Amino acid sequence: MKKKRSITFIDISSPVFAPGLGIFASILLSLITLVSGYLSDSVLLFTNGLLWSSDIILTILYYLAVKQRMKTPDEKFIRGYGKFESLGKVLLFMLHLIILFIYLLPGVFNISEGSPDNFSLMAGVVILSVLIIRFVIFLHTSSGRQFNLELLDYGALLWKKEQMADIPLLIIIMAIGWNSIYGFAGINPYFDKISAIFLFIFFFVKNSADLKWAFKLLLDNDIPENIQYSVLKAIADNFDSICEYRNMRFTRRKERIIIDLDIVMPDDFSLSEKYSLEKRLSDDVAEEFPEATVRIYAMPCNMECGVAKTTFCPLKKHETRNGDK
Repeated sequence: MKKKRSITFIDISSPVFAPGLGIFASILLSLITLVSGYLSDSVLLFTNGLLWSSDIILTILYYLAVKQRMKTPDEKFIRGYGKFESLGKVLLFMLHLIILFIYLLPGVFNISEGSPDNFSLMAGVVILSVLIIRFVIFLHTSSGRQFNLELLDYGALLWKKEQMADIPLLIIIMAIGWNSIYGFAGINPYFDKISAIFLFIFFFVKNSADLKWAFKLLLDNDIPENIQYSVLKAIADNFDSICEYRNMRFTRRKERIIIDLDIVMPDDFSLSEKYSLEKRLSDDVAEEFPEATVRIYAMPCNMECGVAKTTFCPLKKHETRNGDK
């Protein structure tokens, strides 16, 4: 019996390679930014390093989401990555509060103390950060095209959001260097710490914008009854294409609702017939709930019912009855 291939980020041909590399990239960015912030005595750069440290958790959860997504579907597997994303949002919010109260606010109260120096190191770290992030974005985008996996495109979007602060950060560091060259070094401690506050506010607002939705998703495990009845009606209307209905789960993606159906289909159903059924179910549900999308996770008949071994599976029975009329 052939051994099942394990999913590993070491394999560059695996969909989880890009998310796995993203974990190492976030760890590397955290370390170099924290060390350079400490060596240059810059609250701004050190704060950025702490924010990168908090993002490590998000990259790990994202990696686990992709790995789970690649598992073979069955009726026990809870699909969708909304739970992972929402958990990451909540954890980031808590970590950012820790950064604010333990590090940033005490530094603000001593705003005149310490002055950033070694501006070439600070600028070099930000430029290196841009290059690393661009590479990770490229890897996620190319992997998303290769494996046709929407979750990898979502990962690229996450890294693009992380890059939004790099150009303003580089401009601020250049301004601090300019102040030192032209005799205005006395304002650098204020400039550095005030900029760190704005950097923190930027990421705090960005990551907290969907916090209410994240909490709702973590606590919400049930399909609204009206949508559930609509899906069951669509299944009943297409009973001649389904051997067995097993389970229904859903994932919220903000305004979208993704409905996953576990069903058993006739063993001789083709892939095109499976997609045709998926489209019919989605269209039927979308007539009443446009925000809902139906995805089918079909398993072939196991031929153990005692009927399927003949030509009398539910679909064939229906076709036989219609043919006899």
